Amino acid sequence: MTIFNTEIRGMTFFRGAVSKSGVHRLALAEIYIPELQMMIRGVQLTWTPGKGYGAQSPAALIHGAVYAIGWNLKSAFAVDLAAKMVKMFEAMGGVLPAPKPVSRHDHVTGKPIGSDPFEAAKSGEIERRVFPAEFKIGTVNGRPIAEAVAEANSLIAAMDDGVDDTEGLHRTLGVNPAVSETCDRAGL
Repeated sequence: MTIFNTEIRGMTFFRGAVSKSGVHRLALAEIYIPELQMMIRGVQLTWTPGKGYGAQSPAALIHGAVYAIGWNLKSAFAVDLAAKMVKMFEAMGGVLPAPKPVSRHDHVTGKPIGSDPFEAAKSGEIERRVFPAEFKIGTVNGRPIAEAVAEANSLIAAMDDGVDDTEGLHRTLGVNPAVSETCDRAGL
């Protein structure tokens, strides 16, 4: 794979541009790729607390849905470009955004929210308890499954006794109750 000799021709800083997902837009750059005789404007230098710096393609859209140009953020081109953009960003006095301090605390433990949830278990503060349990496979509340199914079927049959099946059908079809009664008397 060819790594291009990209040149950063200019850079404009952003102040306080943070997305909902936590991606900080730090700068827009204008890059030149001599091998392709191509200038690309609007390349974004981004920083994410978990992933570090990245060089994202310009956000210009064609017909409202498709990006005009794009590249894989983990490709050799993007990594090389990000390194060059970071170098220029720092040379121009750019400062990496500081992570926000945790100001909220758990009301029970007093620990900062966002800390490792397993920290107490790792340190031995939480006591490990084992509770005995007995499971019988093929049973329902200690009875064999066949017996429970037979009882359920008898309960369903008891509920069906004395229920006129045509009444529900007539109601579903929207048949007038007077017509339904006449049909019942006629044995239909």
